[in-house]
Formats: sequence, C-alpha cells, structure tokens
Amino acid sequence: MQPSIAIVGNLNLDLLMGPLERPPEFGREVFVGERSLRTGGQAFYPAIALAALGDAPCLISEVGDDAFGRQILDDLRAGGVDTGTVRVCAGRPTGLSVALLNEQRDRAFITHAGHLAEMSAGSIMEHWASLTACRFMLLCGYNILPGLRPDGGLAVMRLAHDAGLTTVLDTGWDPDDWRTGMREEVLAMLPHTSIFMPNWEEARALTGLDDPADAARELVGYGAQMVILKLGPDGALALGGGRRLRVGTLPTVVADTVGAGDSFNAGTLYALAHDWPLDAALRLGAAVAGYAIADHAPRYPTLEQARGLMAQVPVIGTGG
Repeated sequence: MQPSIAIVGNLNLDLLMGPLERPPEFGREVFVGERSLRTGGQAFYPAIALAALGDAPCLISEVGDDAFGRQILDDLRAGGVDTGTVRVCAGRPTGLSVALLNEQRDRAFITHAGHLAEMSAGSIMEHWASLTACRFMLLCGYNILPGLRPDGGLAVMRLAHDAGLTTVLDTGWDPDDWRTGMREEVLAMLPHTSIFMPNWEEARALTGLDDPADAARELVGYGAQMVILKLGPDGALALGGGRRLRVGTLPTVVADTVGAGDSFNAGTLYALAHDWPLDAALRLGAAVAGYAIADHAPRYPTLEQARGLMAQVPVIGTGG
C-alpha cells in the first residue's frame, strides 16, 4: 500500500538514566535505579506509531555504520517500517543522546551528533520520487540535523509545498537556545508550511509570547497555514484558517513521556491524511500519545484501539 505520509528526520539511539533528585556535579558519581538503551529520534516514534495504526510511512532518514545503526534498522523493520529509504552513512558512528530523568520524569539531553551531521537537502532529494508519491511530508528534528542548515530545510519545505504536498514541520528544541539564527531559519520556513507542530516551549521561544493562543496566532502570521501547538498535560491547541480548537489529554497513568509529542504527531497526521475532521484528528493524536506514555507492550495502539480511546479525550473549546 502506498504510504500517505513521508517522514524526513533524525534517527538515533537514546540512553535514558534516572531518576535523579538533582543534576550530578562534576567530579562526583551518582547511582540511579533505571536505565534504558533504545532506538529514538523524532522520526522513529511517529514512524512506528503510524505503522501500528496501519499506514507505515515512507521514512527518509539515515543511520550510522555500526552496531547502533543496525539496531535502529532492526527495530524499524520489527515495527513494520520499510527501511529502503534509510541510508547507512559509511564510516560514521550513529548519533547517541543521553537523557537524564528527574523524579518528575522531565528530561535533559546530552547528544553526540555522529551520523546526524550527514543528512542534507541533496540526500533527501535522492528519494524525491518516493517522497512526492505521498500526500503529507513531516520534516522533524531539524534542530539537530546540522547538514540541513542554514537553508537546506527551507529548500526541502519549499519544493515539497510547491509539489502539492501538505507540509508539516516539527523542529524540536534548539540545542543553542535559539541564539545562532535558528529562530530566523524556522520562521523563514513557515510560508511553505501547511501545519506547524511545535510544543509550547518552542512556540514561546520563537514568539516571546506568554499565551499559547497569542503565540499560535503570531506563528500563523509568519505564514504557517495552521499551527497545532502541543501543550503537554494541558492538551493541544489548533489555530489557522479561521478555525480554533483545543482538546485535552487522554486520562492515563504516566510511565514514560519520551516521544509523547512525536506520538501525538503520528495520530493527528494519520487522521488528517485520511480526511478526518480536525477535532477527530486532534483527539486521535491525544489518544495515541496517551496510550504511548502509559505502560503498554507493544507501546503503540492499533487504529481500533486508538479509536476506542478517543471518546475519553475532551474537546475544551472551539471558535474562530
């Protein structure tokens, strides 16, 4: 079956350790009770979630030429994702992120880029025919793909938008805290963006505003057709095209929030790519994310399971 959605973004290994009462000091050693080494990256989580929903994406990404890279490829295949458009970067180590968890399960990341520096507009264009056969393109993880800076991401977004795809952007947090031109780069992509999907901290950094609705309106003003703003435990807000809609979250017992926003992306984009109305799309996104952060194996729901949970996601408000 032809995929509806192409995902362009980062794959890497995540080493999670915690919980920590406070950050460790240099020269000291701290013991933690949990550790987990697993495949991650902003492209991995939505790819696996979409496959579980029954619409595995066209995944355009890269891995390193080592055991970690082979693990990522094995995990993708096990999750039902075709790896034919995932390039192995010869002689490069796979990128690795170490996530330190506090007692509230918040995370601080330390990342070695490794192969992540290799992705470029040129390497994406090698798979242009596969990409443009899809209806949607999600560009994610831009902030940790230095080979796309300063204008490669803009070129890809412009070309995909001009080709008639629904273009979706989720940059992630800037490791340089938005001090080295990243804000300007992201804002320049918005006129070529059908749906911008930042989280609240990213939207606040981009706009300097303290109200989510104001920040979403500001980002629409920069050219995005719609902004879907992820508000963590407060749900999500969609604004654009004369529509405004806010939904809550799925009631759940939280076990692991890593990849929650990416899981929300998957559910929402699945629904939109299959022509569901916006309120149903946001509720499916919240259902997939809520299921993923609880203690389930496998981690992601089938479409039947996710649809069964949607009724528990409240619509908080609507309006223009």
